[in-house]
Amino acid sequence: MDSNKRKLSLKYSFNETKKFKKKKLITSIENLSNEILYEIFDYLDGCQTFQSFGNLNYRFDELLKSSSFLFKIDDVSILNLNEIISLNKQIFSLKLYTSSHVQQLLLSSFIIDSPLHHLQSFSVSYVKSDVLISILQELRFLTRLQSLTIHMYDVPMDVAKAYQLVFSLRTLKYYKFSICMKDLSVLLPIATNEQFTSIETLHIDHSCNFEELSKIISYTPELHNLKFIHGLHVALTNTIIPSITLPNLTCLSICMYGVHFDDFEIFMQNIHANLKTLKIIIKCENLTYINS
Repeated sequence: MDSNKRKLSLKYSFNETKKFKKKKLITSIENLSNEILYEIFDYLDGCQTFQSFGNLNYRFDELLKSSSFLFKIDDVSILNLNEIISLNKQIFSLKLYTSSHVQQLLLSSFIIDSPLHHLQSFSVSYVKSDVLISILQELRFLTRLQSLTIHMYDVPMDVAKAYQLVFSLRTLKYYKFSICMKDLSVLLPIATNEQFTSIETLHIDHSCNFEELSKIISYTPELHNLKFIHGLHVALTNTIIPSITLPNLTCLSICMYGVHFDDFEIFMQNIHANLKTLKIIIKCENLTYINS
């Protein structure tokens, strides 16, 4: 009887020990597979990952230097610039934000001089117009770039030139252009066949009228998703909107400020697309607009 109890007790102790060891292994980051570690790193900012894990031991150092691992850098600054430079060949996503003009020049030099061969997503915010143009001129050498986001605030700039530089990026799929500036105009010509882009999602987050929009989207025949803001009280007097065919356009979102319904109607009649989703936000004091 006592012998059986001892056997049961020993068996119980052995099973508990196995469970304890399993728990201990699971809670030790050293024993996680490379695949799981890469998934964890993917949720972290690249500089934070490099600072936290780069000097732990030889294994982590090799993991982070592996060409199969790509970094997402969410905060480029002068403080971490040296680290980012050491990672430039492994950067997948990059966000540049700074208000200092000197820092902008230094950071833009990094963009221009670095071999960012794996960069697929780039976001730049609140830089000077000359810095932005310099950066855009160099982006054409990034053959894997698919996503571009630009945020500008109340700075004079040649918006048409910025658009033309962006439209020269042949691999781009997503583009958002956000500008907070009054009296904005986009003086673009209608695109030729040689100027067509591969952009599929376009978010125009700045004031423009239907004529300007028609010329912008003449460059994007592959467009699937379009979102834009119409400027305040910009009428289409004596203006001819060109007919644009966008066979892949299925989603259109428009925010309009005090637009005449006739102008909106003319625009919609000249856009040939297979829309599945149409979202219209109207900001107008005249409620009879809705009944048009």
